[in-house]
Amino acid sequence: MALVREVDIDELVAENKRRYDEIYGTYNPWTGEGCYDFEHRELLELPDFMIKKMWVPRECMRTLLYRGLKQLGSMKEYIIRVWGKEYNEKSYYTKQLKMVLTFEIMKVRFREDPEF
Repeated sequence: MALVREVDIDELVAENKRRYDEIYGTYNPWTGEGCYDFEHRELLELPDFMIKKMWVPRECMRTLLYRGLKQLGSMKEYIIRVWGKEYNEKSYYTKQLKMVLTFEIMKVRFREDPEF
């Protein structure tokens, strides 16, 4: 009969924890964190969007919309610089523009990110 040493037990517990974390670790399809093929995702940070940090597939980042958003860093800058519109947080017109831009962001994400 083989004796189980304390070192063996510690190694087994550590391996069990590693496997558990791999299976049940961080997974958030809303942000893209922990999604499949994670190494092929890029971080898009938009402080004025409902999802501040999104890990999106590279296919999303190939679109002009996502490249522009990443370069400019916010929805506000995109509306001002790309669309050439005035931006006033309290304006009904600005709220409509933000809604349209949100729709366009989501449309690309729905098309390219099946886990979203």
